[in-house]
Amino acid sequence: NRAYLVIYFTKKNFNIGYVHGLKEYLIRIINSIRKTFIISVIFSEDILEEYGLKSNLQAIQQILSTIYNLFEPEYSKHYPMVIIAVTLPQIFTNEKIPTNFKFDSFYYDKDSVSLEEIEAVLYDKDQEKHELKDIKETNEIKLPLEVLSFRDNEESLIKDSEEKENVEKFKYKVTCLGGTFDHLHLGHKLLLTNACFYTSQTIIIGITSSSLLSKKKCAHFLEDFETRKQRVESFIHLLTNNSVEVKVYELNDP
Repeated sequence: NRAYLVIYFTKKNFNIGYVHGLKEYLIRIINSIRKTFIISVIFSEDILEEYGLKSNLQAIQQILSTIYNLFEPEYSKHYPMVIIAVTLPQIFTNEKIPTNFKFDSFYYDKDSVSLEEIEAVLYDKDQEKHELKDIKETNEIKLPLEVLSFRDNEESLIKDSEEKENVEKFKYKVTCLGGTFDHLHLGHKLLLTNACFYTSQTIIIGITSSSLLSKKKCAHFLEDFETRKQRVESFIHLLTNNSVEVKVYELNDP
């Protein structure tokens, strides 16, 4: 099953303390699903404008790092089979709810944004609406581990920098990258997100074959090629809502 959460950032809650305050609820959601957990991050217009998020790759990386790191070490230890993707629809696509996935549960934080505001962001005028649950309702889901939070930290999610990394979005029609992409982690997701930021049409990815990794230390713990390929493709499709073509090639030549 799959769950979808919308985090709506405004001037009031655009800080590390707010994100850490959500951690317990996020872990509860992960604990209740088996396949995919998508966190869709939406920004108010004043946040988008102040930080120039539509062209500020450095700021986007900071936000993604904070949210992904929120799940460590619980995610890797307890939920390695769940795919987690943080999407930024205002940055990468004009689409709202991803059309290539069906979701069993939709969540939002009732304390930070109204249901009407969330529905305006999620849905087109004539689109069928889903039942949106307050994330606090996840208290009913049993949590098998202790979760720490830092709700009093009002530090902005974006550190002030004298030089903002404003880059041209979708600058290249085609980009190319490669790697092993075993057990897709934060570093992989940031790399693939960067590729999506720069690419307008096609991302070409070389992934190391299983045979090439057979002599690697602890090779028996590595995922097979097809699993790694599928996870990379799924992540990019979720991030871009299928607006970018993904071509994966198996690397057999050392």
